[in-house]
Amino acid sequence: MNLENKKCKFCGSKNLEPLLDLGHTPIANSLLSNKYENISIYSLILFQCKKCLITHSIHNIDKKIIFKPDYVYLSSYSKLFLEHASKYVKDVIKKFSLKKGDFVIEVASNDGYLLKNFLNTRIKILGIEPTNLAAEKSKMLGIPTFNDFLNYENSKKIKKKNGKANLIIANNVIAHVPNLKEFVKSIINLVKKNGFITIEFPKVSNLFLKSHWDVIYHEHYSYFSLNTINTLFSYSNFRVFDHENLDVHGGSYRAYICHKNNHLLKTNKETEKQIINDRKLDLNCKNYFLGLSSSIHKEKYKLLKILISYKLKNLKVIGYTAPAKASTLLNFYGIRSDLIECIVDNNPLKIGKIIPGTDIKIISKKDAAIIKPDCIILFAWNVQKEIIKEIKSNFNNEFKILKCIPKISYLK
Repeated sequence: MNLENKKCKFCGSKNLEPLLDLGHTPIANSLLSNKYENISIYSLILFQCKKCLITHSIHNIDKKIIFKPDYVYLSSYSKLFLEHASKYVKDVIKKFSLKKGDFVIEVASNDGYLLKNFLNTRIKILGIEPTNLAAEKSKMLGIPTFNDFLNYENSKKIKKKNGKANLIIANNVIAHVPNLKEFVKSIINLVKKNGFITIEFPKVSNLFLKSHWDVIYHEHYSYFSLNTINTLFSYSNFRVFDHENLDVHGGSYRAYICHKNNHLLKTNKETEKQIINDRKLDLNCKNYFLGLSSSIHKEKYKLLKILISYKLKNLKVIGYTAPAKASTLLNFYGIRSDLIECIVDNNPLKIGKIIPGTDIKIISKKDAAIIKPDCIILFAWNVQKEIIKEIKSNFNNEFKILKCIPKISYLK
């Protein structure tokens, strides 16, 4: 693993430590129209900066290559995320006493799944969304949407036209940012001095403590703890003053951030403790990843053994849901259509496409109903309750469900 001439994506330090090498894979959401289509593959390697302790992927792929205008991820296809967003809006209006005339910005607002909950509140809203399809869907809901990436120049344009925000929301976006300094600078430029920022992000510790390694893919430039998020914003005189533990994405934080000199808001004692605890985990990151690397290979052979045994018995195996994490697992394990016939997904933008690096086709629920699978592999373990209920209503034959990551286990 060569880190020569590599620098931390935040602080610029060259003191980098390798953590995990997942080889070379395609960009996870770059779905193919046919199996003969040319694809580019890139190294997928994690390292940690020993100065600021942020964990990064080593690549420097341009974000415009990853997040193309036709990017296929849409948040509204998950009932769980819709409910999560609705509850968040109710809670945050109450927590910050938001009222008519206040201004809320969401960064990476996707198809408006969250901001639509503000529409009847008379609170001014703006979505910032770089992908064309999601931005158009958001606009169709009546949500003002700035269709571009958030950078410092764009933050100045937005501020000039709309003023500064009382609240900035950045849910599950900071991992997707190649230039962290500019991203934080842009957010700070858009928030009032007495305003607030909320950021949701999966816990980096879950990569090794819960074996969530399949969430490592090129769209994720960095991975964070509460400690490193606090470090990011402390450089701009902001601080994490409160946090919540969330169940979404297999375990996430919601960090509440304010200006360092906001004397009306003292940092919650439990938040202080969690930042200290996360720092201890960050400092011992390398040891945890050594254990994870060994575990990943054991699980690989375990799954392949199961799939090959099914193949030898002429049993049908299909996948269910085609998230980016499925691409990471299938490519690293070398699984193709000889072991998994197809993958079922609800998103019409994915149906008919092929998982990059494999020849496994994505099909609709309607087409899947014809198949009588003996085993269904569930890739979207982060919404497994929702998906398992759907699976059981979609097939009328006996089958086994095999959950992939965090732990392989059978459910009748």
